[in-house]
Amino acid sequence: MKIIDINNGNFHLSTNEIITSKDSYSKVLTFESVDHTEDMGNSYEWIYFRNIHIDNFYFFVAVSFYKKKIKSVNFSFTLKPQEKDWDNWNEKEELQLKKMFDLWLDNNIGEKTNFNWGKINSYYDKREQTSGIRIEYN
Repeated sequence: MKIIDINNGNFHLSTNEIITSKDSYSKVLTFESVDHTEDMGNSYEWIYFRNIHIDNFYFFVAVSFYKKKIKSVNFSFTLKPQEKDWDNWNEKEELQLKKMFDLWLDNNIGEKTNFNWGKINSYYDKREQTSGIRIEYN
């Protein structure tokens, strides 16, 4: 299954659950695979999906909304179900993950990162001690 449609930025959790740049918080909240939500108290809210099995990977997906309008889809993946082990976290391994995400983007998206619907790139956030891929919608 093609996870990201580069023509419109749609993110496919499954054949029935597709996140689009036009989705509202209330629509995505109806998806059966929602794991949990978080209200940041500043008009930002998040909807989380954990261990979504797509192809041979387990995806962790965090969808950001501002004033109930979608802003971004952040995701990472592993070969086995994810449980972040903060006791064993180290920066070197997290930077290796970022390289893996860069390679995944090259293989699945290509070199282009800016589109008429938004942009996509990998990131490493030292403060949050995490890396992943982010789709940002215009």
